[in-house]
Amino acid sequence: MKQNDVILAANGFVSKFEYDPKVHKKPNKEQIELCAGWIRKFGKKQKNANFDYSSYGLKHKVEKWCGIYVTNGAFIKAAIDLGYKYFFDNGVVTNPVFNINLKLPEDNWKRVRPIGFSKWLFGEINRNDKVGRLAQDAFSDNEWPRRAGQYVAFRLYLDRKAGASKEFIEALDEAWYQCFQEEPPYPNEEIENKCYEFYSETKIILDSNTPFKCAPKNMKYLYVLLEPESDESLERVRYVGVTSNPIKRLKRHIVCPGNIEKVIWTGDLLRRGLTLCMGIVGLFDEKEINYIEQIYILSFYEIEKRHRRPYSPVLFNVLSLQKYRDVITNLNY
Repeated sequence: MKQNDVILAANGFVSKFEYDPKVHKKPNKEQIELCAGWIRKFGKKQKNANFDYSSYGLKHKVEKWCGIYVTNGAFIKAAIDLGYKYFFDNGVVTNPVFNINLKLPEDNWKRVRPIGFSKWLFGEINRNDKVGRLAQDAFSDNEWPRRAGQYVAFRLYLDRKAGASKEFIEALDEAWYQCFQEEPPYPNEEIENKCYEFYSETKIILDSNTPFKCAPKNMKYLYVLLEPESDESLERVRYVGVTSNPIKRLKRHIVCPGNIEKVIWTGDLLRRGLTLCMGIVGLFDEKEINYIEQIYILSFYEIEKRHRRPYSPVLFNVLSLQKYRDVITNLNY
């Protein structure tokens, strides 16, 4: 149908052959102004029609934004008044589409530019295998850590994501190897046994008053933050990190806990009369320690998950994945 064959009413466009002024009311002026305000805030003109959203779908977004009912016709009139062109999608007259490019807050995650592994993975989206299925799922996932650089960030995300299957984790491992031509950092039995030392006969435990030497040049310590259990003999590991000065780093953890979860945790320790302690895992070459850290994070994560109450929080390293999603909410357009 041609554009001059329709008349705008409150419910949308109507064929001029079906239009009845007694039945079809005109769009409300106040509603038109609300729609225009929304379009100015979130819309931009583009060359072609945007078939992702019809006028009816967009009017619902206006309602959610302002909390007031608006008609389909009010949105259409506002868009036309602002100079947008309308098109009929497959002959649907009532709900046209517009040449409108939307910057909706709920879509901000789509505009986060992937880097590193995610950039490679999204390039494999057309593959018809498990790596391709992982790529498709990650690409459409609004929480996928698109700017993460370490394998452990993706591995822990998949493990904690509702419904993430073993197939996706296997796909991640295969994709990681194909991208970097190296095996992902996975703990072995020796690493796991060393981790278990921190639940029985820990060799080196520090508090903020314990003197301890700094790491030699080109070396760094791998450490864990420990919470002594008040109702059982076992301690528990809550964080895995890297430092060249353990005591300074421990004091920093106490004075500036970081994210809100760690603030709550350290405050609860003080309330229960417990002391935040640090355990030294070992001294490693600084060129290798980031890879080694990932292995230990995964190992402690699995141990804590295996032996602790299901509702009990695991590692703060897992919560730190939020920083990759915070990029999404802080975008400005």
